[in-house]
Amino acid sequence: MRALGSLELSRVKSALFVRIRSLGDTVLFTPAVTNFKRACPDCRLSVIVDEASASLLENNPDIDEIIISPTDSRPDRVLRFLTRLLRRRFDLAIDFHCGPRGAIGAFLSRARYRVGWAEGGHSFLYNIRVPRARQVLKTKSVIHTVAKNLAPLVMIGVPIVSMETRLFVGPKERRSLDAKLRAAGIDGDERILLAHVGATKRRKEYPAVRFAHVLSSYISEGQMRPVAIGSRDDLARWGLIRHQLADEALDRVVSMVGEVSIAEVKALCERAAVFVGPDGGLMHIADALGAFCVALFGKTELRLWHPWQSTHIVLRPCTEITCRPSCPHRRTPEGCLALISEDEIVEAILELESLFN
Repeated sequence: MRALGSLELSRVKSALFVRIRSLGDTVLFTPAVTNFKRACPDCRLSVIVDEASASLLENNPDIDEIIISPTDSRPDRVLRFLTRLLRRRFDLAIDFHCGPRGAIGAFLSRARYRVGWAEGGHSFLYNIRVPRARQVLKTKSVIHTVAKNLAPLVMIGVPIVSMETRLFVGPKERRSLDAKLRAAGIDGDERILLAHVGATKRRKEYPAVRFAHVLSSYISEGQMRPVAIGSRDDLARWGLIRHQLADEALDRVVSMVGEVSIAEVKALCERAAVFVGPDGGLMHIADALGAFCVALFGKTELRLWHPWQSTHIVLRPCTEITCRPSCPHRRTPEGCLALISEDEIVEAILELESLFN
């Protein structure tokens, strides 16, 4: 294993960061990009991400190149990825994920310094191995994922000057979203309540009928314009929610479920005043772009994944810091999120809305 003393940041002219997997992971990794470029402003920085997350990093002035990692085994995609990677020459590669794809990507970069977590079965592919993040950061407390992502930088001597997650919306996405909002009857001055009606996992879904009651109850008391958002996979669920909306809510709630790209989602989160929905990638995008958040948490470890920087209210059925496997809430037929009442959610939305008045 290479000694840390041999890594001189001033000599790093080309670096590769590997951050594959989910939308939320990608958002919470952005402070690492910011801090590295502050320390090495003249270094060319390339980032490997999955295709679904690539548009999250577009327009970031600190990133010089985005390389798409293939998520399937199609020969043409794998060959394109390997060709693009192997024709580069990197001084430094940091794998923030350290699964097999990330570790192999860092190894194939042929970087002189290859940094990754010491734990796991792929650490032999790195020559600078990072111990547990808490050990690097010298704390015994559970740390947020943002802080964990900064541990490899601390390990190689990068000063940490910012903990802010940063996403950048391009003018093209703003224009596209504005056109869709105008077509839906939402003008530029109207505040938006962004409601994520789906989830990446079933256990994170708030019951559809009760989500409809939340939106209907809010309409009778609040002033913001609700906009429902989700992927194409959420269209059937949105149909159930829409069917249960009160007549007044039907006229007020705008659906963009399955109708916006991730790039447009960024623009929509930038435009939103308040976000409501389960913990997950869209929550982290909204948080990074300044929307106040009502975050619905179940058994996800809150200390690792809570909204990082915006004003937020977290609602969860469990009063313990960590939801344990023995927690009786996990055995409810609809999942533990069902134990959060509609009134709690509406009150939280109204509380955050009042901060704008």
